[in-house]
Amino acid sequence: MNRKPDTLEEFLDFSERNKERYFAAKTGGELCAYMEVSDQGETFAASGNLYRHITGAYCMPEHRDRGVYKNLLNYVINALKSEGYARLGVDFESINPSGSGFWLKFFHAYTNSVVRRIDERIMQRASLI
Repeated sequence: MNRKPDTLEEFLDFSERNKERYFAAKTGGELCAYMEVSDQGETFAASGNLYRHITGAYCMPEHRDRGVYKNLLNYVINALKSEGYARLGVDFESINPSGSGFWLKFFHAYTNSVVRRIDERIMQRASLI
């Protein structure tokens, strides 16, 4: 079971072990959006040392359509370019109309897939019965 980190140190250690980076946006001193970038994505079609994947993203509803997330995306793109990365992809749920509408403004779809995930907690509950 993957437990969520409780402290900043645990979070940083968790992020480093999993080769994940987090970028965040603040408005008025309050966190309002984040983007998770990993070296591994959902598809093998886009991989390699010059490729990175956006694998997690969220913007609080009250900050949507105000340019916050577009600015965060631009910041991430510029940061990765300055580090030598040539490609950035995003894995998003096409069933999410808000997410699809946003991501397809900035990215071209090159694969479509269906992923079925099983909540592993079900197995733990079954073993308790």
